[in-house]
Amino acid sequence: MWFCPGNVDHIVQKDDDEDKVIEKQTKTRQTSINQNRTESLNNLKIQAKKMTEISEKRFCQGNIGESVKVKILDVDRARSDLRCVLGVIMSMKDNFYEIGTTEGKLQQLYSRNQFTVCKEKIIQIEDVPANSISLREAARSFSNLGGQGYDRCTCTQSCKTNKCKCKKADRLCNSKCHASKSCANK
Repeated sequence: MWFCPGNVDHIVQKDDDEDKVIEKQTKTRQTSINQNRTESLNNLKIQAKKMTEISEKRFCQGNIGESVKVKILDVDRARSDLRCVLGVIMSMKDNFYEIGTTEGKLQQLYSRNQFTVCKEKIIQIEDVPANSISLREAARSFSNLGGQGYDRCTCTQSCKTNKCKCKKADRLCNSKCHASKSCANK
């Protein structure tokens, strides 16, 4: 390693100049980043405003007492069940709607794009009990089969006792239970 005591001041001066240049570049980059962030935030606010305006034009406001259809997610219903639950608009708070069914009030508040207004008044507000239920519970109560998916037994014998899931629930066994085995509960 070579060391020259006369050139040390020159090297220190050169390092200070480089540090000042780097510091200046960092400050300009930081101000540029901050400007881009504020511009992006403003553009996001403008886009959000446009989206809400389009949504308000597309989905007209629902009125209290109107009958509505609330879509049930595929995971919350069996394949043979209804795709929607019928309800009525109970109240409105900050563009969120409280919907009631004949089984009770739905726990969740719904935005306007989550339901469809019916042309006819099918359910009255007076028909809604005071208890609160989830959409999944409402779907289960309107279900032909008792809720999500198909209930089936996997019995290896003849399904004569209450060990059979179907017999215990007072339901007949179906083709999904046990395909070719003998069954006394068909």
